[in-house]
Amino acid sequence: MKQYNIFLSYSRGKDDKLIPQAYRIYNLLTDAGFTVWFDMIEMKDGETDFKKCMRAGINKSTVFLSLLSPDYMRSYNCNYEFAHATFKKKPIISCKIKPGNYSTKDFHHMIPTTPESILSYSLSDLFSILTPFFVIMPRSL
Repeated sequence: MKQYNIFLSYSRGKDDKLIPQAYRIYNLLTDAGFTVWFDMIEMKDGETDFKKCMRAGINKSTVFLSLLSPDYMRSYNCNYEFAHATFKKKPIISCKIKPGNYSTKDFHHMIPTTPESILSYSLSDLFSILTPFFVIMPRSL
C-alpha cells in the first residue's frame, strides 16, 4: 500500500484557475523529496467515488496540507477533506496561497489551534514547517 508524506488539499477555484498553482506546489514538494497525494495525479479518469478516494489518500498520508483561498472555505470537497483529516487526527498545516478580500479569520472554523498550523504567503515557511515531520532521503542519481 503506497504511503504519502502529504495530502494536498486545495480548491480548484472558478474555471479551474488554481490548478496551475497547486501543480507548482506539488512539483516543489516532490522535487524536495516529499511524496504527495494530489488529486490530479492520484485520481484515475472515470473515478466515481471521489469521497472514497479522498479518504483513502488522507488515511495514507502523514500530514494534511490545506492551500487556503477564498474558494477553499466554500468548497464542499475541501470542507469534507478537512473534516476527515481532523477526524483522523492528522497534523494540519494551512497555507494561505491566494491574496484577496478575505481574512484568515474567515477560516477560524476550519483551522485547528495546534502548533502545526500556519497561515503564510511564504513557501519557505511551508518547507520549514513540513521538514520536521519527515526524514527526507536524497533522491538517487
